[in-house]
Amino acid sequence: SLGQPIPTTGLKALGFGPLPGTGEAAVWASHPIKGLYVRRLSGLKTPWAPGPAGLALVPGTTHSEEIASLALGPQEAGAGPSPRYPLWASNTFIPRLYRYDQAASLFRQVWQGGDGEGTVESLDPLPDGAVRFVTEAGVRRFDPSTGAVSPDNYAQAGLKAAAEAQPGLQLLSLSFPEKSGKGPEAQKRQASLSELWLPVFVDRKPTRAAAEGKNGLYLATGFMVRPEPRKKYFDLMKAKGLNSVVIDLKDDTGRLRFQPRDPLLQRMGRSSSPLDIEAFVAEAKAKGIYLVARVVVFKDQVIYAYGGGKYAVWDRASQAPWQGYNTVKVKAPAPPPPTTLPPPGVSAVPPPPQPEIQTVRQPIEEYWVDPYSEDVWAYHVAIANEIILRGFDEVQFDYIRFPTDGENLDSASFRWREPGMDKESALASFLRYARERIKAPISIDIYGANGWFRSGVRTGQDVELLAKYVDVICPMYYPSHFEQGFLAQAPAEERPYRIYKVGTFRTWVIGRKRIVVRPYVQAFYMGVSYDKVYYDLDYVKREVAGVRDSLNLGMTFWNNAGRYDDVPVLEYSPEGRLTGPAKPGPRLGPGAAAGKGPGAVPAKVPEPIQGQGPSSGILD
Repeated sequence: SLGQPIPTTGLKALGFGPLPGTGEAAVWASHPIKGLYVRRLSGLKTPWAPGPAGLALVPGTTHSEEIASLALGPQEAGAGPSPRYPLWASNTFIPRLYRYDQAASLFRQVWQGGDGEGTVESLDPLPDGAVRFVTEAGVRRFDPSTGAVSPDNYAQAGLKAAAEAQPGLQLLSLSFPEKSGKGPEAQKRQASLSELWLPVFVDRKPTRAAAEGKNGLYLATGFMVRPEPRKKYFDLMKAKGLNSVVIDLKDDTGRLRFQPRDPLLQRMGRSSSPLDIEAFVAEAKAKGIYLVARVVVFKDQVIYAYGGGKYAVWDRASQAPWQGYNTVKVKAPAPPPPTTLPPPGVSAVPPPPQPEIQTVRQPIEEYWVDPYSEDVWAYHVAIANEIILRGFDEVQFDYIRFPTDGENLDSASFRWREPGMDKESALASFLRYARERIKAPISIDIYGANGWFRSGVRTGQDVELLAKYVDVICPMYYPSHFEQGFLAQAPAEERPYRIYKVGTFRTWVIGRKRIVVRPYVQAFYMGVSYDKVYYDLDYVKREVAGVRDSLNLGMTFWNNAGRYDDVPVLEYSPEGRLTGPAKPGPRLGPGAAAGKGPGAVPAKVPEPIQGQGPSSGILD
């Protein structure tokens, strides 16, 4: 009934209790991008207001680092006539703890657990003034009198006992009694801890392990159909130390790139330039290559037109299949010159009329089918199962999202939507349906921003929800597609490393460790401001080092044109873990960006290829 401070999905932490310094009741809510808001409960019309300053921002942005937990402690003794309640906050992706300073009206950082990534969850203020919290390393206690953090042995013992009681299940929360103090004045309280997947994770997905450690290339099907280019790319993969390949078996237009056997696929689908699956699989398996079939899902011109538009996203205004458009200004055709001669005695010919500027609708060449339709779900699950049956190891669903482009998005409607369903539940329902019917690893491609922030706005790609049903999530962290100042603090050449290292961790945490995070790595140049200065071979090496120094569970290089000259040679430990190449050192001096000296941008870079990346969307 209070509404949200920001009208988008994604609240993470909530707090309720006396507003510090007033005793008036208030509620706090943290949005994953816009930060903390507070609302006094003195009146029904009291608006949400931005919360106090002092909390961390994502470097290079105005976005707040996500607040993991908020907690109001017990009233402090000796605080004078005005009651004082300590307010604590922590971050999801950096190990920091804050306490609200009532006198200064801002949060102050009281503890930082290192310079890297980390999570501080489930704040539990204690009667003695300390605060307990959950991290990946276990349950910890912060003592404000000393500023020290130490293991909470009592809570750890309860956590261990609970986890051992049901070892096959994922422990999520725990409530247990404890005493505070000693002797007859000891107080009894009921303690609560949540987010216990952090220190005690149980992998309950039988197909997940097979998808780990896969480093490979994306290739359009045409590169694998004929023997000559196939050999070229297999040789390239061997030389670069790659062990997997992603190829289209249903492409961006909706065409099947194999000859189907399933009657449903034969009836609804359309095949074009098909791959000989059996011959291809036999050759790839002989080389030890893991095979991933990319299947574009909800962008599909074939199913869009099937049955007279039965499954198309619908245009409520025109009552026809919906297609996005943008309005553009164009010159109208110039009228023909006059055909009559000038009057006698007049030699000058009047200038021809100038063309007029007109505003026209320019259609976007994308055709979207209804993500709520179970018939559409069944069609794609049939594709996945046939592909797996014929030898592929994994199915990768791309364009697992709603349309996002077009000035007429508001007129898009979904005739297969059931009451109460939203975008997030539509995608989750499809993946749950798929998970129940596909007995092989399932991966999905998502926007890089949706792996960075806990928000599926516009697309429906809510990682926390979708991670329940898939084995692998493949965020497109392409530096070219983020705002160009994002994580570009000095030294700016480290930006690709930061984006992949931190982003991989963030997606893993939002997904509650349930997924392999296998990012798509940018192996292409785009004509955006950052790439113009920094794109070179070291750019790609830095991306690789970021993945390696984070979870090190795999990556896929993407170049839509199949040009992989920029991919470095990968190096592995005897156990098969990625160890190299080493991250490049800093650029040397101002001449580097001009193509001079070590770390320089090549004198000639490839022309930009627009629309790079699966389901790509340029954010800046």
